[in-house]
Amino acid sequence: MNMRGNVGALEVFGRAVAQFVHVNGPGGVATRAAMVRRGRRTAVDRHAMQPGRFGDACCGLAVAFALLFASSCVWAESDTTTAEYRIKAAFLFKFVGFIDWPPATSDRADAAFTIGVLGGATLGNELEQIAAGHQVNGHPVRVRLLARGDSAAGLQVLFVGRSEAARLNALVAATDGMATLVVSESDGALALGSAINFVVVDDKVRFDVALRSINRAGLKISARLLAVARIVQPDPS
Repeated sequence: MNMRGNVGALEVFGRAVAQFVHVNGPGGVATRAAMVRRGRRTAVDRHAMQPGRFGDACCGLAVAFALLFASSCVWAESDTTTAEYRIKAAFLFKFVGFIDWPPATSDRADAAFTIGVLGGATLGNELEQIAAGHQVNGHPVRVRLLARGDSAAGLQVLFVGRSEAARLNALVAATDGMATLVVSESDGALALGSAINFVVVDDKVRFDVALRSINRAGLKISARLLAVARIVQPDPS
């Protein structure tokens, strides 16, 4: 396939993924057959089987595998930026279905589940379309496009784009004690406190996870999400 064909395929793939996630939300739909499992379940598995959780694991995992392995297109700097961020936005929205926030994170029943995006307007615009009309644990999803100097207060998720990589350490520090999942896309981001970092490997979007940052934020992450991560850094503490 030539470069034009690769770009076109990636754009179609990205749109298909975004549409699937928009329709199914961060949870998704589990079939009865999918709920039949063999063997003894771990504590994390039992948690995922609770009402409202198994669909998250089932459909979210399917999307993750599709995103990780179905695309073999070449990244072209200008032509595929939107497609790349459409895929990242779909990933980010599905992450929510695999992570638990402390109950006190949203005290009011009508409080929004807020995803902040700094230094990634393209991803933010894609994410707004994907998240439109969806809820997380009964809370409407809100996407905020942030500017430098905006407060991180009230954010359940903060995405930090490459253009803000130099400020990542300070941004992570600003979320201390807020139960905020920090997601990034920069080299060395996990060492600076990011919890999940996007990488592109063999022309595919992958992600790495730092359990120390997850735990420090007071979050709980599903073993199913860790199973499809490229790298999982353990918590040494």
